[in-house]
Amino acid sequence: MTDSPTSRRRVRSPAQRTTDASTRSRDERRAQQTWVDGAEPALPVRTTRPEHVVFHLGPTNSGKTYESLQALAAAGSGVYAAPLRQLAHEAYAKLSAQLPPGTVGLSTGEEEIDPHAPIVCCTVEKAPPRGEMLVLDESHWVADPDRGHHWARLLLTGEYREMHLISAAEALLLLKPLVADAEQVVVVNHKRLSRLDVLPAPVKPSQVREQTLVVAFSRKTVYAVAAQLDPHRRGKVGVLYGALPRPPAATSSPGSPAASSRCS
Repeated sequence: MTDSPTSRRRVRSPAQRTTDASTRSRDERRAQQTWVDGAEPALPVRTTRPEHVVFHLGPTNSGKTYESLQALAAAGSGVYAAPLRQLAHEAYAKLSAQLPPGTVGLSTGEEEIDPHAPIVCCTVEKAPPRGEMLVLDESHWVADPDRGHHWARLLLTGEYREMHLISAAEALLLLKPLVADAEQVVVVNHKRLSRLDVLPAPVKPSQVREQTLVVAFSRKTVYAVAAQLDPHRRGKVGVLYGALPRPPAATSSPGSPAASSRCS
């Protein structure tokens, strides 16, 4: 009589099954680790660490950027890097007004003005890898999944003697380890220079006052709000994109001017 396949099947004990599963898991981990070790990227190394890093932390309209630009003007050589062309233009205009002609340049994806000047105002993507001083605006953008690597490049590998990092205070714990090799780190906390009031009711575009800054929390809303306001206060009202790379889970009415802030 011939045994059936079922009767010839080897029956494993629970202990044997556990041992086999453990062996497979160990072999898989070893194979994965071998692959990871062979695929590790060769990260650039900063050959000259920064001597002095200053964190300028605080809310909007607290003087963070002003003090940083004053330090850049006093140094006479360096880079101001920001996420938006508009911010680079503003810094270029401010520094050009107080420094001799030819001292300040501008470099963005669309415009080049004296890009080899001693001081250059630029978008973060255009920032050179080394220099005397770096003023890095909106440094918390290092957490942005799309553009954050440009901030990380400057923070981790930028070879600048001095760095001034402008950011919201909440990002200090994220940013500080990225410049841990600095010889000296100073944290300056800034307070808002003017009162910020919450509006009790929505405001119509025609009622928005001159010298008002409207903050919108999506890129589409920035353009939409600007188009609504421009016929009433042409050139007298600014619209700013105010979303952080990792915004809160809920925001109130981001699509209307009622959610904006008025800075007097």
